[in-house]
This record gives sequence, structure tokens and C-alpha cells, in this order.
Amino acid sequence: MPIAGLYGVRKFAALFVAGAAATASSGCTTHNCDPNSYDYFDGRMVDATHFVTNDLDQTWLTFNGNTTIRVWFPPEAAGLYPFDVTGYVGTDPTPNGGDEFHDGDNFTKSVGQLFLYNFVNTDAGVVDGRAVGGGFWATNSTCAGYFTRFVVEFLPMTPTEGGAPDAGLDESGAPGGEIEDAPNDAMVTDAAAD
Repeated sequence: MPIAGLYGVRKFAALFVAGAAATASSGCTTHNCDPNSYDYFDGRMVDATHFVTNDLDQTWLTFNGNTTIRVWFPPEAAGLYPFDVTGYVGTDPTPNGGDEFHDGDNFTKSVGQLFLYNFVNTDAGVVDGRAVGGGFWATNSTCAGYFTRFVVEFLPMTPTEGGAPDAGLDESGAPGGEIEDAPNDAMVTDAAAD
């Protein structure tokens, strides 16, 4: 091989190695996706059948990538029948107005990898010295950071003959009948061990 050709091959190889090194050094090294979690106790019941973590125009919860939020219901939710958990995701802490609102902020209902739910229950317990009425865990399994709020709807519970709660469900779990016991998934109610 002529010397000029060998020089060209070496030059190309040097450029290839330099490009590969630059690509490797620009990878995900920011720890944006390190797993983390936190407990949230400050939500409230807005009426007998609805829980919210925060109002639309308040500051939303931080929901970084690979983060799990353990949302705890207040004690008055204990024994209710959780019917629907809805998560919303926003691009800023106040995507519907408020002090930190910027033009272009927005929010939407969220599904998929942004909201993976576990342990939805209304078991009374104590977590970090606080009385709770159950709760749920929500995980953002993406690496993108967002802000979130949750709304939980419970079926109305009214006494029925014999003392069993009437959650308005039929035998299949569909609205319209009576249930014997509202199912509550077992979960650890003392997160102090985490």
C-alpha cells in the first residue's frame, strides 16, 4: 500500500476513535434517571368521594424520571372503595396558572410508562408517625422529569341491611349492586423501614 494510502487510513481511524470517544462522553451521566422515591401526605378529601393531591392552580408534585411517589390518603379515606385513580402530568410546577406559570406550560391526563400504579388501598395505618387511610404508589418509569397531580374517586359507601357496605357494585364489580367486602390490596403501612 502506498504511504499516502496508509496515512489516509490512519487519519480515518484517528477520526473514528475521536468520534467514538466524544459520543461515549456525551451519554447519560447526569443521574436524571437514578431511582428515587418519596412520601406525600398533604392531599385532601374535597368531598366524601374525591381525593386530590393538590388543586389545578396550585404547585404540582415533582415527578422526576424513575421516581416513585407514595401518596397517602388522609384517615377519613379508610375503608372507602377506590374506584378510579387519575394522574395528570404537566411541564412546569403550575401548568394551569399560578405564580410559576409561563406561556407554553401545559398538562394532560397521563398513561403508560409515566404512571405505573401499585398498592391502591384504603387500609388504615400509621406511616412515619402519621395516621393514614391507605394510599397508592405511582412510578414515572421514563427518564424525563415532569410535575403531577392525582385525583382519586371512591364509590359512595352507604349502610345496607346486615351492616355490609353498599359500594354500588354488582357481583362482577360493575356499578349497580352490593358488595360484601371492599377489596383492599395488602401493603406495608409503615414506610419507615424504606
